[in-house]
Amino acid sequence: MIIKKSTRVQVGCEYCGKTKMISPSKFKASKSGTFYCSKKCRGRFRSAMPKSGKEILCNICGKKKYVFASQIKRTNNFYCSAKCQGIGYSKLLKHRFASGEIDRNKITRNANIATKKNYEKKFKINPTIRINELGYSQIYIPLTGYIFYHRYVWEKKNGPIPTGYIIHHIDKDVSNNKIENLKCMDSLSHQRLHKEKLDYNKYALPLYKKGLTDIEIANAIGAVRINVGNWRRKHNLKYNGKHHKKETS
Repeated sequence: MIIKKSTRVQVGCEYCGKTKMISPSKFKASKSGTFYCSKKCRGRFRSAMPKSGKEILCNICGKKKYVFASQIKRTNNFYCSAKCQGIGYSKLLKHRFASGEIDRNKITRNANIATKKNYEKKFKINPTIRINELGYSQIYIPLTGYIFYHRYVWEKKNGPIPTGYIIHHIDKDVSNNKIENLKCMDSLSHQRLHKEKLDYNKYALPLYKKGLTDIEIANAIGAVRINVGNWRRKHNLKYNGKHHKKETS
């Protein structure tokens, strides 16, 4: 018997008969129209009901497990635990990949495209810019990494920088990265332009410790790659690159 009140609804437990107050929303949400005073009563009531399912062997380990009739209608794959289910799903995926039912390359390609679009969207809204130890601004390019901001500004306006050339700050202020203040010139001319002699221990050594190669250090400090290599060999420093056959050991 159900007695309705102003804000709460009184219902009776289907198993033990005790009354319980519930909210009107819970009363309306009930599809079966049965209510229980506790989880214990609900479990006892359901265990006393006639079972419509049956025991089926696990597809992986062979253990028996009770499966409801609704589950039997939905699938032909049955597992006794989450561990067996994971093993079964991995085997099923391998079979579908091998038979060509699923194209692994297409999935990977679509995922890479989606990731790239997401990074590019974030890059357009709020690009990440930082300043390194030498005072140069660096910008993070999606799927590439950090590059020097003055090189990015010049390439955006004029295209790729030729091999062996660097971007020079005309007013020698590395924080001024306006396109009017940038000039493309070869490394030797750039080094001659700066009359003072480069202190490699001050500028090149911190970059070398970070794992930069000779050409990367030369581009960063405006030096010639050969001079950076001579300085490195003079101080018995190993080459950081992976493809330099002569100096790798």
